[in-house]
Amino acid sequence: MGTMKVFISWSGSRSRGVAEALRAWLPSVLQALEPWLSAADIQAGSRWHYELGSCLASSSFGIICMTPENQGSRWLLYEAGALSRSVDGSRVVPYLIGMEKPDIEGPLSHFQAVESNEEGTFELLQSLNGALSASGERALSEAGLKRAYEVWWPELESSLQSVRATSQDLRENSPSEEGRLLETLLKVVSDYRVVLGKLHATQERESRDGAEGARA
Repeated sequence: MGTMKVFISWSGSRSRGVAEALRAWLPSVLQALEPWLSAADIQAGSRWHYELGSCLASSSFGIICMTPENQGSRWLLYEAGALSRSVDGSRVVPYLIGMEKPDIEGPLSHFQAVESNEEGTFELLQSLNGALSASGERALSEAGLKRAYEVWWPELESSLQSVRATSQDLRENSPSEEGRLLETLLKVVSDYRVVLGKLHATQERESRDGAEGARA
């Protein structure tokens, strides 16, 4: 058995702080998870937009770190849309920081969100564990998941409290940054379509080879 790639989306300093905490924490509870965070996992000098598109296309689960300031972020909306095209919609989960479920507006309100408290984080882990089981990876029993969570939750709780103590993010994109962001998004979309096309071609070839083998 291998690992299940989890894409963690963020925009803004508070969101990034939570994303980094989740990236470090999740494999402690569920060792079969492979969290991916663009700020940490794209090598310097690489074609980062291509790596981003590749990771979006190959991820099996997505976590959207959402704050009141970033829920209209073009980055989050793009990544959530790309993830929902690659995986089942139930595997894209907004993780709410400084807000509650009724506060969500716009397209991201269609996803099943959880709050970044003890109960909500356990719901997120249950969804991740269920996805591991469905993918044939190393999932925990419900009792085992609860025990692991009780051990590891205080560590994440401490990190979340530190993030919540920071000031609110300002408006994320200045007018000049808006143009650069749109240009970059168009490049990412282009690369994402290329990667997704290659994945589909590979899947069709494997399916065709398998059918031919069965007839032989």
